[in-house]
Amino acid sequence: MAGDEGTDVDITHDVFLIHTNEPREDKEFALLKLKPLLESQNLKVLVDEEDFKAGEPVFLNMARAVIQSRKSLIVLTKHSRESQWCSLELLLALEKSHRRSYMSVVVLRKGNSSEQQLALDMLNYVPHVDIQNDDDIKGKLDELVSLIKERKKTEELLPAGNIAHAQVWSHYFGLLQYLLPVLEALVKKTEIYKKYPTRFSKKLYELVPENCKCPRVIEDVPISEQRISVMAEKLPNLCYMRSGNKRDVQMTIYCVRDTDGTVC
Repeated sequence: MAGDEGTDVDITHDVFLIHTNEPREDKEFALLKLKPLLESQNLKVLVDEEDFKAGEPVFLNMARAVIQSRKSLIVLTKHSRESQWCSLELLLALEKSHRRSYMSVVVLRKGNSSEQQLALDMLNYVPHVDIQNDDDIKGKLDELVSLIKERKKTEELLPAGNIAHAQVWSHYFGLLQYLLPVLEALVKKTEIYKKYPTRFSKKLYELVPENCKCPRVIEDVPISEQRISVMAEKLPNLCYMRSGNKRDVQMTIYCVRDTDGTVC
């Protein structure tokens, strides 16, 4: 594993434990409950309070911790999601995964999963374990340790093959969660939908190529064989809020002509 995830000189710990220090119960769960359990499984755990070098910039300590640990385990709670330090450590671990092509991150999601949605949808594809409260960790310890020890290439786990592409996909997928419900309502208001309600699809289907090189659909179809065209009619302007900012989107309607000439 050293050749794939770091040199023998680099690696000093099995896992870097990323957690928030506020509130106190989050810190105590990480240091007083989770860390001893991991160490009971013969894992060498790196934590900031014990292993960061005094007098050095925090960023250098974080970067060193990620490099010297085979895996980074983030305890994801409502408070750690809001922590800039936790976010930075997570990004450093994801960058390591991208650079070395091996997944270096494991996520322990603690709390109500419906409320603790991951900041990046991409992280749903990262190895993770869910617990509702502190006491659940003992029952999930074997699963968590197995994920920490496993060796997986990022291309085996992420929908777009690597970290960079997966982040783009994550942002795009998040955008669709805002747009699609409103878009369906707008489509139903158009005159063309009212005229041809059975010819409008209200579902989104996508093909994602493995190499992320998406061909242009309309521009690359020869004119003599063109079956996709842009309609003059437009959807009403779509407005939504994302990250506290107002966004305006103008959606285009495409006409697809079937092989028998039927227009959809």
